Amino acid sequence: MILENLESYLQSSLPTVAIRMDALSPTPDTQVVIMGIGGKATIRSSMVEQDYKILVRSATYTTAYSTMNSVYTLLQGAGNVLATPTQIIKAISTPYYIGRDENQRALFSCNFMVRSNGL
Repeated sequence: MILENLESYLQSSLPTVAIRMDALSPTPDTQVVIMGIGGKATIRSSMVEQDYKILVRSATYTTAYSTMNSVYTLLQGAGNVLATPTQIIKAISTPYYIGRDENQRALFSCNFMVRSNGL
């Protein structure tokens, strides 16, 4: 549920960028992918914390960097922006460059924790 809500929130906030879940597709060049990070969700009292990885890919370093920073700005510290009863979205890392794919498109990544009243 949170994964789908993250996708919807980013799609409405970045309407010109392709937003996907789980994996990059061959096209378009510029896209954002949201993936749940494996492992057990942390439960603290009535709250659940789940981690997500956001990948950004684009044909140019500048566009990938700019798109990743837009995602980071939208999500870092955001509260109650998802349809689920979310308390807060917090970056676990700052955005970082991870290299280029087989087609020489730039890749950036950032990890986020979503704390909510339920997954």
